[in-house]
Amino acid sequence: MGELKFSPYLRLIQQTGSTRHPGGFFLTDYLLGRTHLTKDSRVLDVGCGAGHTSAHIAKTYGCHVVGVDISIEAIERAQSIYRHEQYFEQMSFHVGDACDLHNVEGEFDVVLCESVLIFIEDKHEALEQMASVLKPGGFLALNELCASGDEKQQAVIDFFAQPQMGGFLTPSSVITTWFSDVVWNMIVVDEQPFDMKAQLRADWAQWANFRGLLQTLEAGFHFLLNKQAQSDLLAVLRLAISTRVNILEHLNLLLILAQQTSR
Repeated sequence: MGELKFSPYLRLIQQTGSTRHPGGFFLTDYLLGRTHLTKDSRVLDVGCGAGHTSAHIAKTYGCHVVGVDISIEAIERAQSIYRHEQYFEQMSFHVGDACDLHNVEGEFDVVLCESVLIFIEDKHEALEQMASVLKPGGFLALNELCASGDEKQQAVIDFFAQPQMGGFLTPSSVITTWFSDVVWNMIVVDEQPFDMKAQLRADWAQWANFRGLLQTLEAGFHFLLNKQAQSDLLAVLRLAISTRVNILEHLNLLLILAQQTSR
């Protein structure tokens, strides 16, 4: 079973509920829009965090969404945030490990995983688990950060491997080679440099509303009262300041949408 290390960075995410992924809902919809979702579809959101993407899917597509995250705190936050929404009856949240999905009930039309594999060392095991809960003909959608492959690649990988981050950044080939099996029909395979301006636009579109403002204020208030969160933030900031590499210039964004034609 894979083990997620709760680094200062990951604790910050859990404690504030400020879960974001590359490209925001723009890229989520870009991938899901090609999976033919209907109201009868079942979607598994792996590493759902505070449930923002799960809620977006349930509200936008009207289908049933199961969110799984290894953090009990994140699952409790997701349930607290969305339990009063009308579409909450289409959602369920469970504590679970991306590398051990045996307890997830049923099969899914789509398995979505966004900015999660970077924190899992055994990426192939996690992908095997996701494939195991897909229906025949189901889709696996990935939205992940990877190393760009240039001369600064190792420095960036080393940055994320620091205890403050607890990440396992890799070149895209570590992920894409897993799909060499003939059971996969590759619909989208797109690798592009990470664009900070595009990310800010995606964040603005997702959070520049009344709900987003309330959740941001709540996260800020929680941070002010939580000494552990303050300590974690300082640890991450010190690491960022001390590094001599511009991390964003050496990150790529990897999008994959693959249909499992058989097992």
